[in-house]
Formats: sequence, structure tokens, C-alpha cells
Amino acid sequence: MKNYLRADLYRIVTRPAFWIVHIIGIIALFITAVLSTTVELNNDIEYLSNASTIISLGIFFIGIYYLFGIFGNDARARTGVMALGRGVSRRDVVTVHFLETFMLVGFTWLMLSITGIIIGKLIFNISGYYARLLISHMISSSLDTVFSLEFSMLLMLLGFGMIPCFIIFLCIQFDVISIVFSLITMLPPLMNFDFDAFLPGGITSKISYYLSYTGSIPIIPLFSVLVYMLAVFVLAIILYKRKELDF
Repeated sequence: MKNYLRADLYRIVTRPAFWIVHIIGIIALFITAVLSTTVELNNDIEYLSNASTIISLGIFFIGIYYLFGIFGNDARARTGVMALGRGVSRRDVVTVHFLETFMLVGFTWLMLSITGIIIGKLIFNISGYYARLLISHMISSSLDTVFSLEFSMLLMLLGFGMIPCFIIFLCIQFDVISIVFSLITMLPPLMNFDFDAFLPGGITSKISYYLSYTGSIPIIPLFSVLVYMLAVFVLAIILYKRKELDF
């Protein structure tokens, strides 16, 4: 599995599009954030607001690139099936895909963090508190993207086309599930029940809140994230093992 993961990551990072999306895209996003801020006022709060919005958009669009440009291309090229033909187990194929999701989104988060904090320090001299707010917002957006990609990848491994995968990606990114459950809580028997605390969007928002204003990592929401991700991972392995493949 290590060789398969190493070879697949090398194939991904040697694509010019991968670096174009990250280097040019991220620099352009933060230049936009800086230009949209009143530099004369040295307003670090305004920078934080603009940068947070740009970060959310940046991670969202880079997540779409991962979905279509990397995992979608792999599904069309049947790289997973070819790996099975070379002796890689189905469990390892799923494991590699999920590990790549964490690594790629983690790489994006790292680049966003470094770029955002450097620009904030150089131009606005933002304090450590505002830098922590920026990083916590990036963590929340990154976790949302990981959730979106994992659920989309589950469908992709089962042979679904890109349109259903993209719909799931958008639903999780825009927290459509929370909106649906908020409508359900309008029913009298469920008015006092907080569904949002058990849904991915609500959990990542809670993690961001605790990191931003207390500087601590909330144990229960973090555990909930791990449970969600582990459940999707195990489900993907079980279903992919049962799927009939054409070689």
C-alpha cells in the first residue's frame, strides 16, 4: 500500500494543474482579500473578515478541483481497477483514496494558513488572537471539504457518475442537510431538539468556535468528526468489497 500511495501522490503533485490551482489561485485569493480592505486604516478586523470569506471560497473551489481534476479523472481512467490488477487489495485502494483526501486538503490548509498569516502580519500586523481566528476558520472550512470529498468518493467508488457525486459535494458544502433538519424541527414534537449538533456542518462550526474563542480543542465535537470519517471509511470498504468490477 505504501508504494501505491507514494506513486499516486507523485502522479498528483507532478501535474502542472495541481500547482497552478494552489500557487496562483491562493495568491490571487489573498491579493483580492488585501485589495478589498482599507489599507490606510490598518484594519485587521476587516482583513480577517475578508480573508475568511476568501478562504471559504478558495477551499471550496480547490475541493471541486480535487473532486473533478484528480479523483474524477482517476475514476474515468480506472486507476483503482488497474491497481487491483497489480495485486493491491480493495481495502488498500479505499484506504489510499481516503488518505489522499486528508493529505491534499491538509496541504491546502497549510498553504492557506501560511499565506494568510504572512500577509496579515506584513500589511496589518495582526495579533496572535486574529491569526488564531483565521486558522480556526480554515480548519472548519477544510473539515467541511474533507467531509464533502469523502461522501462523494464513497459514491464514486460504487460506480456513480460525477453528477451525483457533485450534488453530494454541494449539499455538504452548503449544509443543505442542516437546512432540511431545521425545517423538520419546526414540527411541534421536535421544536426543542437540536439536530445541528449531530450533523457535520454543526460539528465543524462548533470546533471552529471553540478554537477561536477559547484556544482549546473540544473533545466531543472532535470525537464526532472522527466517528463520522471512520464510519464513511468502513462503509466504503464494505461496499467496495461487494461491488462487482469489470477488468
